[in-house]
Amino acid sequence: KCAGGKCIINSTNYEDGNERFNSVLNLALNYGSGLVIGTIDEDGMARTSEKKFEIAQRSINETRNKGIQDYEIFFDPLALPISTGIEEDRLNAKETIESIKKIRKDIKNCHIILGISNVSFGLSPLARINLNSIFLDECTKAGLDSAILAPNKILPLSKINEETKKLCLDLIYDKRIFKDNICTYDPLVELTKLFQDVSV
Repeated sequence: KCAGGKCIINSTNYEDGNERFNSVLNLALNYGSGLVIGTIDEDGMARTSEKKFEIAQRSINETRNKGIQDYEIFFDPLALPISTGIEEDRLNAKETIESIKKIRKDIKNCHIILGISNVSFGLSPLARINLNSIFLDECTKAGLDSAILAPNKILPLSKINEETKKLCLDLIYDKRIFKDNICTYDPLVELTKLFQDVSV
Protein backbone atom coordinates (compact mmCIF):
# COMPACT_ATOMS: atom_id res chain seq x y z
CA LYS A 1 0.00 0.00 0.00
CA CYS A 2 2.91 2.35 0.67
CA ALA A 3 5.05 1.55 -2.38
CA GLY A 4 5.00 4.03 -5.24
CA GLY A 5 5.27 1.33 -7.87
CA LYS A 6 4.45 -2.30 -8.49
CA CYS A 7 5.69 -4.70 -5.81
CA ILE A 8 6.90 -8.25 -6.33
CA ILE A 9 6.13 -10.95 -3.76
CA ASN A 10 9.06 -13.31 -3.25
CA SER A 11 7.82 -16.07 -3.30
CA THR A 12 5.46 -19.00 -3.55
CA ASN A 13 5.77 -22.66 -4.56
CA TYR A 14 4.05 -26.03 -4.23
CA GLU A 15 6.07 -27.32 -1.28
CA ASP A 16 2.86 -27.53 0.77
CA GLY A 17 0.67 -28.29 -2.22
CA ASN A 18 -1.94 -25.84 -3.48
CA GLU A 19 -2.75 -24.32 -0.09
CA ARG A 20 0.34 -22.11 0.32
CA PHE A 21 0.61 -21.51 -3.40
CA ASN A 22 -2.93 -20.16 -3.59
CA SER A 23 -2.73 -18.09 -0.40
CA VAL A 24 0.25 -16.13 -1.77
CA LEU A 25 -1.33 -16.04 -5.22
CA ASN A 26 -4.39 -14.36 -3.69
CA LEU A 27 -2.16 -11.75 -2.03
CA ALA A 28 -0.72 -10.91 -5.44
CA LEU A 29 -4.21 -10.64 -6.88
CA ASN A 30 -5.54 -8.47 -4.07
CA TYR A 31 -2.64 -6.01 -4.15
CA GLY A 32 -1.81 -6.07 -7.85
CA SER A 33 1.75 -7.28 -7.33
CA GLY A 34 4.09 -9.40 -9.38
CA LEU A 35 4.88 -12.86 -8.05
CA VAL A 36 8.01 -15.01 -7.86
CA ILE A 37 7.30 -18.74 -8.24
CA GLY A 38 10.04 -21.16 -7.20
CA THR A 39 10.37 -24.54 -8.89
CA ILE A 40 9.54 -26.55 -5.79
CA ASP A 41 6.65 -29.00 -5.45
CA GLU A 42 5.44 -31.61 -3.00
CA ASP A 43 8.53 -33.73 -3.79
CA GLY A 44 10.94 -30.91 -2.95
CA MET A 45 13.28 -28.75 -5.02
CA ALA A 46 13.28 -29.67 -8.70
CA ARG A 47 16.75 -30.71 -9.85
CA THR A 48 16.26 -31.57 -13.52
CA SER A 49 15.32 -29.11 -16.25
CA GLU A 50 12.29 -31.26 -17.10
CA LYS A 51 10.96 -31.11 -13.54
CA LYS A 52 11.63 -27.37 -13.21
CA PHE A 53 9.78 -26.79 -16.48
CA GLU A 54 6.90 -29.05 -15.43
CA ILE A 55 6.36 -26.99 -12.25
CA ALA A 56 6.49 -23.75 -14.27
CA GLN A 57 3.81 -25.10 -16.63
CA ARG A 58 1.64 -26.22 -13.71
CA SER A 59 1.82 -22.83 -12.03
CA ILE A 60 1.31 -20.72 -15.15
CA ASN A 61 -1.93 -22.58 -15.85
CA GLU A 62 -3.15 -21.63 -12.36
CA THR A 63 -2.07 -17.99 -12.58
CA ARG A 64 -3.71 -17.63 -15.99
CA ASN A 65 -6.94 -19.13 -14.64
CA LYS A 66 -6.89 -16.52 -11.86
CA GLY A 67 -6.46 -13.69 -14.37
CA ILE A 68 -2.81 -12.88 -13.65
CA GLN A 69 -0.86 -11.85 -16.74
CA ASP A 70 2.24 -13.84 -17.71
CA TYR A 71 4.44 -10.72 -17.50
CA GLU A 72 3.61 -10.43 -13.79
CA ILE A 73 5.20 -13.82 -13.08
CA PHE A 74 8.89 -14.29 -12.20
CA PHE A 75 9.92 -17.94 -12.36
CA ASP A 76 12.84 -18.90 -10.13
CA PRO A 77 14.38 -22.17 -11.38
CA LEU A 78 16.61 -22.22 -8.28
CA ALA A 79 20.36 -22.51 -8.76
CA LEU A 80 21.87 -25.25 -6.61
CA PRO A 81 25.60 -25.66 -5.81
CA ILE A 82 27.99 -27.34 -8.25
CA SER A 83 30.86 -26.92 -5.80
CA THR A 84 30.25 -29.78 -3.38
CA GLY A 85 32.06 -32.55 -5.27
CA ILE A 86 28.98 -34.76 -4.78
CA GLU A 87 28.08 -36.59 -7.97
CA GLU A 88 24.38 -35.69 -7.92
CA ASP A 89 25.28 -31.97 -7.74
CA ARG A 90 27.50 -31.95 -10.81
CA LEU A 91 24.71 -31.11 -13.27
CA ASN A 92 22.88 -28.54 -11.14
CA ALA A 93 24.05 -25.50 -13.14
CA LYS A 94 23.55 -27.14 -16.53
CA GLU A 95 20.01 -28.25 -15.60
CA THR A 96 19.16 -24.74 -14.38
CA ILE A 97 20.39 -23.21 -17.67
CA GLU A 98 18.38 -25.77 -19.67
CA SER A 99 15.27 -25.01 -17.62
CA ILE A 100 15.65 -21.28 -18.36
CA LYS A 101 15.70 -22.08 -22.09
CA LYS A 102 12.61 -24.28 -21.83
CA ILE A 103 10.61 -21.75 -19.79
CA ARG A 104 11.64 -18.86 -22.04
CA LYS A 105 10.62 -20.79 -25.17
CA ASP A 106 7.23 -21.93 -23.84
CA ILE A 107 6.15 -18.95 -21.67
CA LYS A 108 7.49 -16.07 -23.68
CA ASN A 109 6.12 -13.11 -21.70
CA CYS A 110 7.11 -14.24 -18.22
CA HIS A 111 10.19 -13.13 -16.32
CA ILE A 112 12.88 -15.48 -15.06
CA ILE A 113 14.80 -14.62 -11.89
CA LEU A 114 17.67 -16.44 -10.18
CA GLY A 115 19.80 -16.16 -7.06
CA ILE A 116 23.20 -16.46 -8.74
CA SER A 117 25.61 -17.08 -5.87
CA ASN A 118 24.05 -20.37 -4.71
CA VAL A 119 25.86 -22.09 -7.57
CA SER A 120 29.31 -21.49 -6.03
CA PHE A 121 28.54 -22.13 -2.36
CA GLY A 122 31.60 -23.35 -0.43
CA LEU A 123 34.33 -22.14 -2.81
CA SER A 124 36.88 -19.45 -1.89
CA PRO A 125 35.64 -15.85 -2.28
CA LEU A 126 37.58 -15.12 -5.48
CA ALA A 127 36.67 -18.45 -7.07
CA ARG A 128 33.03 -17.66 -6.28
CA ILE A 129 33.23 -14.23 -7.89
CA ASN A 130 34.63 -15.67 -11.11
CA LEU A 131 32.24 -18.64 -11.27
CA ASN A 132 29.22 -16.47 -10.44
CA SER A 133 30.13 -14.05 -13.24
CA ILE A 134 30.44 -16.78 -15.87
CA PHE A 135 27.27 -18.50 -14.65
CA LEU A 136 25.34 -15.21 -14.80
CA ASP A 137 26.48 -14.71 -18.39
CA GLU A 138 25.42 -18.23 -19.42
CA CYS A 139 22.02 -17.80 -17.74
CA THR A 140 21.49 -14.43 -19.44
CA LYS A 141 22.27 -15.97 -22.83
CA ALA A 142 19.69 -18.68 -22.06
CA GLY A 143 16.95 -16.13 -21.31
CA LEU A 144 17.38 -14.96 -17.70
CA ASP A 145 16.16 -11.37 -17.40
CA SER A 146 16.53 -10.63 -13.67
CA ALA A 147 18.93 -11.78 -11.00
CA ILE A 148 19.51 -11.58 -7.27
CA LEU A 149 23.18 -10.81 -6.66
CA ALA A 150 25.63 -8.52 -4.93
CA PRO A 151 27.17 -6.24 -7.59
CA ASN A 152 30.55 -6.34 -5.83
CA LYS A 153 30.54 -10.15 -6.10
CA ILE A 154 30.66 -10.32 -9.90
CA LEU A 155 33.18 -9.17 -12.50
CA PRO A 156 32.94 -7.88 -16.07
CA LEU A 157 33.86 -10.77 -18.38
CA SER A 158 36.72 -8.70 -19.80
CA LYS A 159 38.44 -8.95 -16.39
CA ILE A 160 38.36 -12.76 -16.33
CA ASN A 161 41.23 -14.52 -18.11
CA GLU A 162 40.68 -17.29 -20.64
CA GLU A 163 41.99 -20.08 -18.39
CA THR A 164 39.53 -19.16 -15.65
CA LYS A 165 36.65 -18.81 -18.14
CA LYS A 166 37.34 -22.28 -19.49
CA LEU A 167 37.51 -23.84 -16.02
CA CYS A 168 34.25 -22.17 -15.01
CA LEU A 169 32.47 -23.27 -18.19
CA ASP A 170 33.83 -26.80 -17.86
CA LEU A 171 32.53 -26.88 -14.29
CA ILE A 172 29.12 -25.45 -15.21
CA TYR A 173 28.63 -28.00 -18.02
CA ASP A 174 30.41 -30.85 -16.18
CA LYS A 175 33.12 -31.47 -18.75
CA ARG A 176 35.20 -33.80 -16.64
CA ILE A 177 37.50 -36.17 -18.53
CA PHE A 178 37.61 -39.86 -17.65
CA LYS A 179 40.03 -42.55 -18.75
CA ASP A 180 39.38 -46.17 -17.76
CA ASN A 181 36.70 -44.93 -15.32
CA ILE A 182 39.24 -42.68 -13.58
CA CYS A 183 38.77 -38.92 -13.64
CA THR A 184 41.86 -37.36 -15.20
CA TYR A 185 40.48 -33.80 -15.39
CA ASP A 186 38.09 -32.28 -12.87
CA PRO A 187 37.41 -28.55 -13.37
CA LEU A 188 36.22 -28.26 -9.75
CA VAL A 189 39.60 -29.44 -8.48
CA GLU A 190 41.47 -27.21 -10.94
CA LEU A 191 39.40 -24.12 -10.09
CA THR A 192 39.92 -24.72 -6.37
CA LYS A 193 43.69 -25.04 -6.91
CA LEU A 194 43.81 -21.91 -9.04
CA PHE A 195 42.41 -19.71 -6.26
CA GLN A 196 43.59 -21.53 -3.13
CA ASP A 197 46.30 -18.98 -2.28
CA VAL A 198 44.71 -15.91 -3.85
CA SER A 199 42.71 -13.38 -1.85
CA VAL A 200 40.09 -10.91 -3.01
